[in-house]
Amino acid sequence: MWPKRLVIGLMMRISLLLFKSCLRMSLAKQCPSRIPRSGKAADQVNCFSTLIDDEERPYLLVTDMGDTHIQGKLWYQDQHRYAGIIRVQTPYAATLSLKIVHYIGPSEIEYSSASHFWLGELSRVPHLLLALRRIWAHLSRTLFNQRSQLEIDRDKLLEYVVDEYAVSGSTFDSGAVLTSMYNYRWYLHPGANSARKRTEYLLGSLAVTGDLQPTADYKYRVLPGAFKSLSEIQQSRQRHRQSMRIQGAIIFLTLGSLVAALIQAGVIQSPPILKADCHLEAGVAKDCTIRYRLFPNNVLERVIRKMRGD
Repeated sequence: MWPKRLVIGLMMRISLLLFKSCLRMSLAKQCPSRIPRSGKAADQVNCFSTLIDDEERPYLLVTDMGDTHIQGKLWYQDQHRYAGIIRVQTPYAATLSLKIVHYIGPSEIEYSSASHFWLGELSRVPHLLLALRRIWAHLSRTLFNQRSQLEIDRDKLLEYVVDEYAVSGSTFDSGAVLTSMYNYRWYLHPGANSARKRTEYLLGSLAVTGDLQPTADYKYRVLPGAFKSLSEIQQSRQRHRQSMRIQGAIIFLTLGSLVAALIQAGVIQSPPILKADCHLEAGVAKDCTIRYRLFPNNVLERVIRKMRGD
C-alpha cells in the first residue's frame, strides 16, 4: 500500500499537468480583446477565453503562460474590467478556480474546471448539444417567419397589457409588447413593421377610451379603468357562450321534435327498441320476455351470427 503523502503528491502533479495542458490548448486559440457577438463577424468566431477566479470572484484573465508562471490581466472591481499585467506562479494558480469559455459563432460553451474542459472537448457532447440547439432555433425561427402576420385584436391586447404591466406599473410601448409576446424573433419577421404600426394604433385607441395613459416618453401605463373594460369584455364573452349554448339546445330540441312528428305520422319507420315475447294461454299473455334492441333490423344479431358462423 502506497504512503498517503505519495498518493497526494501524485494527484497534485496530475492535476497540475492537466491544468497546464488546458491552458496551452485554450491559449493557442486565444480570443481578442473584443469578441463579435452579432452579425457576420460573430459567425466566424472560434476562440477561448481563459479565466481564473478566486473564491467565485473574478481574478485573472490569462493571456500567456511560461514554464513556472502564468501571465494575465487583473480584475479591477471598481472599473468592472480586466486591466494591467500580473504574473502568478502556476502551482498557485492551479489551486484556484479555472473557467474556460469557448466562443463558437454567436454561442458559447463554458467549462468550470480542467477535467470538465477535457471531458467536453474530447467527447464533443457540448458541441453536439449546441448544434442541436442551433437547428431547433433555426427551425422555430423559420416556422415563426412563415406566419402570415403578427396581429392581435384590441380586446386581446388589453388583456395582455393588463396581465403583464398592471401590477408592476411599468411603462411600455409597441416594441416592448411585441417583444414580450413573441420574443426578439418578431424583429426578423417579414411583417414586423406593419405589426408594430398596428400595435401602436391599438395602444392609442386604448388610451382614447381611458384604459391606458400616455407618458412623456411616448410610452403607456395601465390605468385602473382598464380593469372595468376587461370585466365588461369577459362578461360579453360569457353572454355570447351562453347564447350559443341556448341556440344549440333549441336546435337539438327542434330536430328531436321534428323526428318524433315524422315517426308519429308514419313518414319514418322506426323499429321498436323494446320488444315483448309472450306465450298466449287462453288469450292471456304469460311468461313474457322483454328484449332490448338498440340497432334497427337486428343489425347486432346478424353481426353476432356471422361471427359465430351460423
